Amino acid sequence: MCFKLRGGRGQWPRPSFHTFLIGRGSLLLLLILAACNESLPPEQAPSEASIAYSGNFRGFQRPCGCNDEQLGGLPRLGSVLDAARAELSRAKPPQTDLPQLYPPDALALPHPLWLIECGNFSSAANRFPGLRSLTHLQVLASLGFKAAIPGSAELELTEEHALASLGESPVPITSCNLKPRSPDLSVARYVELAPGWYVVGVTADRRTPEARAEGWAEVGDPVECAREVIEQLPERAQVIIAAAEMSPALAKGLASLPITLVIGYDSASDPDWPDNLAPAVAPPSRRGTSLNLVSLRQQEGRGVVEPWEVALGEQWPDKGSVLELLGEGQNRAGKRIETATAGWRDIDWGSPGGMKQAKNAPSSAKRNKEYLPAYAGSESCQACHAEAYAAWAGSAHSHAYEVLVERQEAMTLDCLECHSVGLAEPGGFDPTRPEQSLAAVGCESCHGPGQQHILLFAGKKKAGELQDDLKIMRGDLASCQSCHDDYNSPAFEQESYWQRIDH
Repeated sequence: MCFKLRGGRGQWPRPSFHTFLIGRGSLLLLLILAACNESLPPEQAPSEASIAYSGNFRGFQRPCGCNDEQLGGLPRLGSVLDAARAELSRAKPPQTDLPQLYPPDALALPHPLWLIECGNFSSAANRFPGLRSLTHLQVLASLGFKAAIPGSAELELTEEHALASLGESPVPITSCNLKPRSPDLSVARYVELAPGWYVVGVTADRRTPEARAEGWAEVGDPVECAREVIEQLPERAQVIIAAAEMSPALAKGLASLPITLVIGYDSASDPDWPDNLAPAVAPPSRRGTSLNLVSLRQQEGRGVVEPWEVALGEQWPDKGSVLELLGEGQNRAGKRIETATAGWRDIDWGSPGGMKQAKNAPSSAKRNKEYLPAYAGSESCQACHAEAYAAWAGSAHSHAYEVLVERQEAMTLDCLECHSVGLAEPGGFDPTRPEQSLAAVGCESCHGPGQQHILLFAGKKKAGELQDDLKIMRGDLASCQSCHDDYNSPAFEQESYWQRIDH
């Protein structure tokens, strides 16, 4: 199945427009239309080009500083792109202060540099995913990106969040096989990079059938849809097909079409890649830890593809204008949190009456529907769990928020998700009114909201019923790994780390 989308960017010619012209018998306009479809004069199209492509950020914007070797981030990406543009504009790129930018025998001629976002830049698990994705797209627009392709992560957004991000995107959104269900969302089937050069986005769908039925877009067959688009383009068009992720079967199906390049699968590492297929280069790096580039040029009558990668390490400075855009996004998110927490700020979480109020309080993230989302703070655990409290107080967890204050990141939501307790949840940490008992990685970070546990204990102790369930969760490895992932905590090992907080 393939969708014939209408109303998006880059959709020329449209079948309905053909019909309109023929019905009116407008010879002049038909001649103009025919001219648009003629083969492009070779002298008008660049013979060589370079593509810089990103993707797979999954909501990540900048390193949080939890370890000394964190790579990636949008501000560093901006600096590397500035350097790449400067060097590609030279006849012979100097190998001086940019040793990581070019591989051996790099480009010998100046190239245009086109920027493509391949997708998976969103994360439905983030707070305000639509707002954060829009900030990401605003940064890309400021850096000069030509197209942004929705990936499987964007398909996981609700329609509300898709409208708030993709629907407001300053970068053209392109995917040949997406059909939005909302008339307020427009997706182009392709984008023209320059005369004679086109990028066709494809979106891989990894959702369950149930999720597909409820999603904001219908998804057609990528190969069938890409073939239909290519047939509409000029005969000598140079076509690049891009996605954040591809299976081997999908990549080979797309590479069998009359195209120049596939972005999203590494054919160099596939021994079964047929010689008669177009080349394919690796998908974008995870979390934007590096910038992927590929040069396209002619050599002895053949097209040559030369991919390389630039690690976004700390030797690359943060681009100031990108930091400003991220700061504006943080301010917008802060206002959303202030609005969201207003409904429960005056609840007395420590009283039975307050708990009754809490049952009706909105919650942005209930960890478990059986547990009342009310937080008590680690100090509330001390009276009954003195030994465990002492172990916690002597650990780095108890000072997690102080680290953010020292680094001037105390209002950064990405950091607060792991460095505070119950961020913006009822009774949890409110960054606009920080309470010391919740400004840390506390007991409830692993055990869940504890206020009901405290009240139940008091009541059951009085009634002699302490053997009953006290409504508290037990920490497990998954709760640790939600923050100690392979990016923020690459050395994490359960047994040795547990010894630091054993209680």
